[in-house]
Amino acid sequence: MRLVKGRSFSSSPSADTAKSVIVNERLVKHFNWAEAIGKKIKIPGDSSGKYFEVIGVVKDFNQKSLYNPVTPLLLFDRPGRGNVEVKINLQNIPATIASIERVWKNIFPGFPFQYSFLDQDFASQYAADQKRGKIFFIFSALTIAISCLGLLGLVSYTSEQRKKEISIRKVIGAGTRQIIALISKNYMALVGISTLIAFPIAYYFMNKWLDLFYFKTSLSAPVFLISALAVFLITLLTVSFHTIKAARAKPIDNLRAE
Repeated sequence: MRLVKGRSFSSSPSADTAKSVIVNERLVKHFNWAEAIGKKIKIPGDSSGKYFEVIGVVKDFNQKSLYNPVTPLLLFDRPGRGNVEVKINLQNIPATIASIERVWKNIFPGFPFQYSFLDQDFASQYAADQKRGKIFFIFSALTIAISCLGLLGLVSYTSEQRKKEISIRKVIGAGTRQIIALISKNYMALVGISTLIAFPIAYYFMNKWLDLFYFKTSLSAPVFLISALAVFLITLLTVSFHTIKAARAKPIDNLRAE
């Protein structure tokens, strides 16, 4: 948390009383305060007539996951709540945890030592997204593999059907590149049509997913251009595997029966 105005709670018990409070920028905007420091806040439903004085303002931060907006926030100084936050050195975490546990058991022998890491707590908020990402990755890889196998079989069949044509073209001077271009162009056209169909659908569903987040990025053209380039490259490599083999075959072997 970064303090942008005022001060933080003092370590001296006499300096800050239980009436001090720190707020975030969102709360300042909520009340349209020109100056927040020194403002008095009363908690709704509190019949004691107790007011809290604003002593500082912290920069807005995400209190929950990015699915949720930043909400107005009050920070109170409440020591002795049974939780301790510790910033540790990452060089030797197991030894550090063991050291903290020894100190804990020495001071609080009747309380169990339980701990968690803050980064793991934050990561758990996106566990479902990470699992969903792995599932999509696996199914995408399987889809690409199956598509390549199907394309490989189709190219193999086409090359076998057109082997005499390929041989005749080689005899009259066609090179390997010309033959690859001849057979590949039809497949490239089909892939181009498929991307034109798939990308609008992908854009629609990806936008629907992004709409679930309060804080989100936007989809840009380079994402789809890179995807299209990858698809064309995979298709070209798959088609070239059998086409090169057919183009390098000896014409006399294919034309012997003619």
